[in-house]
Amino acid sequence: MEEEITNNIPENILYYTAGIFDGEGCVCLMKTKPTPKNHQKNIRFWLSASIAMCHYETINYLHNHFGGKIYIDKSTPSRPLYSLRFVDRGAVKFLLMILPYLITKKEVAQLGIEFFTTKKRPTGYRLGTSDEEMAKRWWYHDEIKRINHLD
Repeated sequence: MEEEITNNIPENILYYTAGIFDGEGCVCLMKTKPTPKNHQKNIRFWLSASIAMCHYETINYLHNHFGGKIYIDKSTPSRPLYSLRFVDRGAVKFLLMILPYLITKKEVAQLGIEFFTTKKRPTGYRLGTSDEEMAKRWWYHDEIKRINHLD
């Protein structure tokens, strides 16, 4: 389960984290195809913000300040790759905290926040999402992907 961000973080740590995120971070919209098992009629998009690196101590330091969830990928040939990941509301909270200090990832962070905060949810169980809403979600997906390829 993803941990909540609850503490007030000093500005110097926000600067530090934004610098790391500008270099090693990623904002993206992940998607899941509908299946009978998940009872969805449309592709589901969710916001992800993550930082990945081989230095566990840095990932753990950031986790201690911001929460999130740590993942370990041991498939890399030389050493494990550690990532700290935030999803949906957790991603928005994290991105809002570091947004004023971001430089290279500021635009994509703003788009991710805008996607999540303006996303309309179906009003009933198992209802499909409108074509207009799906077109908007695909636009955000494609625009975030385009910006990420510029980095």
